[in-house]
Amino acid sequence: MCVEAHLCRSILKFPKLEEGRCPAIKQFSILYEGEASLEEQLEPVKEYWRRWESGILVHVFMTAGSVAMAGELSRNIRRIFPAAAVIGCCTGGNILNGDVSDSGTLLIFSVFEAVRVETIALPMAPGEEEKAAETLSAEASRQEEPKAVEFLVTVMKMDVSRFLSSLCISPLQLPVFGAGVIGLDPVTWEESAERAFLMTEKGGVENGVVAVAYYGAELHVCMEHVQGWKPLGMVMEATKSEGRILQKVDGEPAYEVYRKFLDIPKDKNFFRNSLGFPFLVKWKGQEVLRVPSAVTEEGYLFLPSGIPQHSKLRLTYGNPGEILRDVRLCCERLRKFSSQGALVYECIDRRAFWNTGIRQELRFFHQAGDVAGCFLEGEFLGTGISVVQHECTLLIVGMREGSRKELPPMEAVWTDLEVGSEAAMLKRMAIFVQRSTEALQTAYQQMRRLNRELQLANEQLMRISKTDELTQLFNRREMERRIHGALEEAYRKSEDVSLILLDIDYFKRVNDTFGHAVGDVVLRRMAEIMQEAVRKGSGEAVGRWGGEEFIFLLPGSNLATAVERAEEVRCAIAAERFPNAGHQTVSIGVASSRDKIAKEIIFIRADEALYQAKAEGRNRVVGREA
Repeated sequence: MCVEAHLCRSILKFPKLEEGRCPAIKQFSILYEGEASLEEQLEPVKEYWRRWESGILVHVFMTAGSVAMAGELSRNIRRIFPAAAVIGCCTGGNILNGDVSDSGTLLIFSVFEAVRVETIALPMAPGEEEKAAETLSAEASRQEEPKAVEFLVTVMKMDVSRFLSSLCISPLQLPVFGAGVIGLDPVTWEESAERAFLMTEKGGVENGVVAVAYYGAELHVCMEHVQGWKPLGMVMEATKSEGRILQKVDGEPAYEVYRKFLDIPKDKNFFRNSLGFPFLVKWKGQEVLRVPSAVTEEGYLFLPSGIPQHSKLRLTYGNPGEILRDVRLCCERLRKFSSQGALVYECIDRRAFWNTGIRQELRFFHQAGDVAGCFLEGEFLGTGISVVQHECTLLIVGMREGSRKELPPMEAVWTDLEVGSEAAMLKRMAIFVQRSTEALQTAYQQMRRLNRELQLANEQLMRISKTDELTQLFNRREMERRIHGALEEAYRKSEDVSLILLDIDYFKRVNDTFGHAVGDVVLRRMAEIMQEAVRKGSGEAVGRWGGEEFIFLLPGSNLATAVERAEEVRCAIAAERFPNAGHQTVSIGVASSRDKIAKEIIFIRADEALYQAKAEGRNRVVGREA
């Protein structure tokens, strides 16, 4: 199925504004009572519209209905307002005048004076998400740059993450917002993909995305969102995640987080029990919440939107007091913005969290201007280049034509929770949890710091136990351990192993003539030359055997190869000019074996070869088979 855009344009007649008067948006919110009374209900809208003969956008939110009913309602609206643009969907309840309506249909009429809108409908099948996003991006900015873009999408019937990642609308910083539709029954709270639908003025859309693009230099948009959930417990990692399934957290099945820390059973009520404790994760610079909707037998969690693998995440808890404070601040900002009409999309998970107390956070809306909207699943918020899906979030978008007008401050409203309510008790618990979590987090950070210090101390102690302090090469004990292991491995694999024993010629003269400080410089520089000769990752090692003696371990090297390597080291040292001490030479004995022998034998053979090199005049290499 090819994604094809159905572009629906509204007609806008720009009125002649009175001199000195700024344009404005007028919003009307009406509960639809049926076709018979529609004309009468819309009379105030018609009266205002006739005055300005301007553009109209209608949001239609239906708590019950079908694609056919949506199409019929669209036709009735267009019969009265032929130029109206329409966008809507089924909802999990509507919001009007700070209250909730679980039945009927909410109509929100936005009458513009200097704004033009266009609706776009994109029916699609699974797998067409990227193409749909590209089409929407192109259509929204086809003629001119929009000032904002709003969209609704059937989230249960498509991969929303793929859709959002491909969405890029010009200009890149414009506000982009919307919500997801799942077909939730607001009475039974049952989800049904078959019940979900979208609509525009052209009729209903069963699957896909519908959008509206706003154009006009006089339009100003204020996007606000409220969460209120606070971090709980330690930082964790999504160690395995595929698409919308979170499989493992910190290496264990993801469900274990809810079992161990919250004692939430793995049953049909898992969603209701866990929705007060969503995950918090950072996504494209925004902090987003993720609520698991179901759990599998394996302990994997289904999420409306995925969590990228290796993301850092934390559990959160709903704090009613914080939520009310944030909602009030949000409404104050909208009032300061001088919003002339505001649309609210609230997550149904948030409503389920509040239960009957949902009106406690909606009561602030009446002071923020004309505010109306609905409950949906998943809120979309971002710019033209990066749009992120939120959950458990309240999204409010205020709009204004023309300049801002000063409004008096909001009236004082009692912001505390109803005494004796379930939410009030939860607030006290939330305060306790928050303080306990802060104390636990402080203790955890101190423990991590002490663990790091202990780890560094252990590493330093381990290094000291293996290392010669002066030369920083391995000490004799460590080299004996490595040689013994290499001999056992060589015998098991029937491979050669070689030792190179090196002694500095006439080193006593250096100390006697120039002093021990100069002698130490010679030893350290020779150690550096020897370390450079070791091949990394091969199992080779070099250490200080004692005094001015050094030893090389060469696993996998036969006698001829080991003698050649020893000669390279001898020449490198002979060519070096040491500070104050000048040129120095070394005598080297090499021993090699692949038979199972006591390690003392190969040491003896290397030592005998070294003495032979000294007896033959020093500054040479002698090799022997063990």
